[in-house]
Amino acid sequence: MITLVIILLKFSLTISAIWGFYKLILEKLTFFVPNRFFFLSGISIAFFIALGRFEWVATFVSNQFSMADLDPYIPSIQATNQQVFNPITQLLAFSPILLSVYCLGVMVLSMHLFIQYLSYRKLKRGAYTTEMYGQKVYVVQKDILPFSFGQSIFISESAAGNPEIGKILLHESIHIQQHHSIDVLLVELVRIINWINPFAWLLKKSIHQNLEFLTDDLIINKGIDRKTYQYLLLHFSGNKPFSLVTNFNFYSLKTRISKMNQTKSNQLQYSRFLLVIPVVLVLLFAFSCMNEQTTNVTPKPKEITIEDLKSKLKEPVLKLDASADNQFAKMDEKEIVALKSKLKLSLVKLDASEKSQFKTMSDVEEVVKFKESSLKLTLPTEEQWNQKLILQKVKNSPKEVVEKLPPPPPPVPDQK
Repeated sequence: MITLVIILLKFSLTISAIWGFYKLILEKLTFFVPNRFFFLSGISIAFFIALGRFEWVATFVSNQFSMADLDPYIPSIQATNQQVFNPITQLLAFSPILLSVYCLGVMVLSMHLFIQYLSYRKLKRGAYTTEMYGQKVYVVQKDILPFSFGQSIFISESAAGNPEIGKILLHESIHIQQHHSIDVLLVELVRIINWINPFAWLLKKSIHQNLEFLTDDLIINKGIDRKTYQYLLLHFSGNKPFSLVTNFNFYSLKTRISKMNQTKSNQLQYSRFLLVIPVVLVLLFAFSCMNEQTTNVTPKPKEITIEDLKSKLKEPVLKLDASADNQFAKMDEKEIVALKSKLKLSLVKLDASEKSQFKTMSDVEEVVKFKESSLKLTLPTEEQWNQKLILQKVKNSPKEVVEKLPPPPPPVPDQK
């Protein structure tokens, strides 16, 4: 269940990023065919990203940038007794309720789409076919907008007698030739799956709108007079559309007419499409980091071998205390217990003849005694600390002041 919620969340964020990128970067351009390819590839990438995990992205970034480089940009998180608010955790806590509401919405929209398809089939059965301008056309008695779906064109009886019917059929034939019904059905699927996301509804509107822009542009490029074609759009604006399919006048005439009159975009503006690459990479990195905190699979403990231990233990377990000459720093008892429980090996001891080398780990009893004795090492006395502070001040003082100071007291002999 948790995995399904995360997949839907990633899909929703990717769809939102696709629509936002189009709205901010591509909508004002007149590259309608590339925009169509952007929508189709973007939806495919959204499905691919939602179902993948992409741990290699987080690994690659961590290898390229050290934590010291990222620390100024990443806020530090300190462990406290207070519970930190995590929106993903809170979302997963209500996942059963959210999934119930989500499934209900999917069922309602799927049923609505199925009813629309039945209405389309009923409309097709009640229409009669005729051939006009070399096109097979379904003529219906209802007063509807001309539309196309699949390989079929539908017009009303009143539109069949219009002298400009040839331009209408040319418009719908372009929809058929370029298989715009695939875009319509795909965005309907996205809307049903991601109905809870308002950007999915906006994406549907933008895709339909771009298809109309594309068709209008191709019609004008075929030599049709621009003003005549725009008046034709106004003539059919009063009829009722059929929402499932690509309609002749599906969206605002003002937007379509202004787009037809817009100056063609410069070819250099194609470089804007390259900006989508860093957007995809950022999404991949964010979702790969999300995987570590949103998995419902218990992670397997990492196995530690003796070879790994020998390669990692490059320093003595007990380090020399730099502030106290030959005194050892006290080793935390919790660290010893944790290390012993993980490695199931006794700690190594220092070689007295050469501090940087280790002895073998065969004599377990001797090593345990060494650990116990290391915990009993005493820290420097207060008098020794005072003596070291005086020596440190002397080192940092000018030469004239040092000559006036009395000699330091002799060191206290070690009681051992």
